Amino acid sequence: MRTLGAGDYVYISGQGPRQPDGSLPASFAEQCRQALKNVRSVVQAAGLSSEHVVYTQVNLQRRQV
Repeated sequence: MRTLGAGDYVYISGQGPRQPDGSLPASFAEQCRQALKNVRSVVQAAGLSSEHVVYTQVNLQRRQV
């Protein structure tokens, strides 16, 4: 995860599905939810809310084993 402040903007990149304890949720759906929770946490840590988000790009990959 990386955040970068530039003027009035905060850029966030590299959010994955890891939980705060470092574990990975079991299902693909849970991993998607956790990744979005992680983004929300970073946005809130910057003192912002989802109302301040201008652009989001989501890349999902589901591996077949």
